Amino acid sequence: MSTHQQLFQQTHKVLQVKAVDGDRGIKNDIKYSITGGPEHLFGINEDTGLVYSKAMIDRESADARNGAFILEITAMEVVKTGGKGLSISTEVTVIIEDVNDEIPKFKSESYVAEISENAQKNTPVTFLGQNMIPEVFDHDQGTNGTFKLFLEGDDNMFEVTPSMGINDATFMIRVKDQNRIDFEQTKVINFTIVAKEVSKKGEETRASVTIYVRDQNDNPPQFLAKKYEVTIPENIKAGAIIAKIKADDKDSGYFGTEGIRYTAITGPISSALVLNNLTGVLTMGDTAFRFDKEHISSHYLMVEARDEEGLGNRNTVELIINLEDVNDNHPIFRRDYYESFIQENSPTFTNPLIVEATDADENGTENSEVRYRILRGDQYGNFTIDSLSGEIKPNGVLDYELLPGDAQTKMYNMTVRAFDLGSPSLWSDVSVMVYIRDQNDNAPLFPVLDYKVTIPEDTPGGTPVIQVNAKDKDGSSPNNQIVYRIQTGAKDKFVINPETGMISISQGANLDPDLTIPSTTYYVLEVMAMDGGIGSDKLTTRVAVNVSVTDVNNKLPRFSKIRPVRVSEDIPIGEFLIKLAASDSDKNSVLRFRIDYSKSEARNEDGRRIELSDFDWRGLFSLNDVDGEIRTAARLDREIIQELELG
Repeated sequence: MSTHQQLFQQTHKVLQVKAVDGDRGIKNDIKYSITGGPEHLFGINEDTGLVYSKAMIDRESADARNGAFILEITAMEVVKTGGKGLSISTEVTVIIEDVNDEIPKFKSESYVAEISENAQKNTPVTFLGQNMIPEVFDHDQGTNGTFKLFLEGDDNMFEVTPSMGINDATFMIRVKDQNRIDFEQTKVINFTIVAKEVSKKGEETRASVTIYVRDQNDNPPQFLAKKYEVTIPENIKAGAIIAKIKADDKDSGYFGTEGIRYTAITGPISSALVLNNLTGVLTMGDTAFRFDKEHISSHYLMVEARDEEGLGNRNTVELIINLEDVNDNHPIFRRDYYESFIQENSPTFTNPLIVEATDADENGTENSEVRYRILRGDQYGNFTIDSLSGEIKPNGVLDYELLPGDAQTKMYNMTVRAFDLGSPSLWSDVSVMVYIRDQNDNAPLFPVLDYKVTIPEDTPGGTPVIQVNAKDKDGSSPNNQIVYRIQTGAKDKFVINPETGMISISQGANLDPDLTIPSTTYYVLEVMAMDGGIGSDKLTTRVAVNVSVTDVNNKLPRFSKIRPVRVSEDIPIGEFLIKLAASDSDKNSVLRFRIDYSKSEARNEDGRRIELSDFDWRGLFSLNDVDGEIRTAARLDREIIQELELG
């Protein structure tokens, strides 16, 4: 073993080794050589065994072991034949005395490390990369190789341990003030680590340290609003945007805004909505659900956002969806149809006629304000409707008889429209049936002021004489149903059919004036036409029917008493014999005389009847048909005819 001062000069003698041949009587030469160890630093004289230095020796070099160099020296016997003989090796340790010729050195010129934010106190940083070796060394011995470690410029956020090392040390940088490590405040921290000898000379080495603060997911997403409140039309279409939800996150990368996902929406109607998990845009889904402000005016939901691509911290925000009323409800009438009755000539309905419709749109808006109008069915403008109240009134009195329709039923079938004031306006129609009740306001009317008829006195009983016919303008039965009767003047001679108005001669009646007392040839019948009104509502009209009875030649003339006429057979032709006198009770009768030869006969002296075939006696006498004078027309012969009876 040999001890030398560090950094001795080249060719410096170190030591001499000597080997002795144990053979007796044979003396061979011995050659020396270095067969192990740093031959580039040390050499040996092969003859003398003197070990010397071949280069500058550094105790702290890599070839040294704790400041010592170990050499293997071999001594080999040289035989006389020139060959190699026996050999022996020995180990020589050369200890180099330390000289403070080293300064502390870091194994890396700079260090890059990372630490998670919110790391607890004493948490070590993590060095990045294989070349980041947290070691420092100083191969000097003793005090010369003792150094202290400390940090500069870290603002007391970190500390290094150990704080002192001898020759070499593996160090660790760890958190000292955990509250200062916040990615959102500081992302990179730069400072210096110093290794300084404790000797008087006090050499030091510095290395830069860069520490990246690794973001931790320690911040939940923060919505840009404390709550979101939107107003949308209640008839929003599928796919339309309802709201845009936006959140930020102070963390970085996927822990921060980049990694925010809008993961859920909760609430009673959430299934009808679609939330884009990347953008936070909320749209109307394509479902059967539809908003209805009249049912629910506001909907309350919660929207959830999570960072770390939907797996990290979560936060929620309230979303209020207020519905804007849209005119989506038609006015609805309270009844399927309306009907009422009104009396003819009445200015009002029997009961007020009011149509009413409601609109389910929002109260107080034009969408729910209802107005009314008569759409059709009142072509003559007989009715008006209050556009606000819906009350229908007659526009003056109605005349049943002037209204169109069936005689028995007069009805207005009007269509009333209820419409709102929204834009566009929505409407509904309803049927309103107004039945007009006929009033007995028309008396029967005869077409003439009086009737005149002339009948013969011999008209038999039961014979129709004349028909009176009255009309009633009332439009319905029984008001327009007419019944007739003879009030006065019939004198049991006439009767009237109450339904048809036909006046006939009473059965068994005789109109012959000669048989009536007093004698009557003129009758004035007062005929009454009565409608079907009840009680005081019954209306009547009277008309005179003048019946004149004319004389009929229905009575035989009566001859005055005729005395027999005696004449001589020699009476001249043309001689006046007798003037016949006759009377007739028929009025204004004009009598004419003629001889009815069928009722006449002639007889001879024997009283025998003379036939015309025997003797034509018709030309014996002439009769003046006007005055009834009978004169001779031919010569008379008593022997032929004694007696002639003229009929």
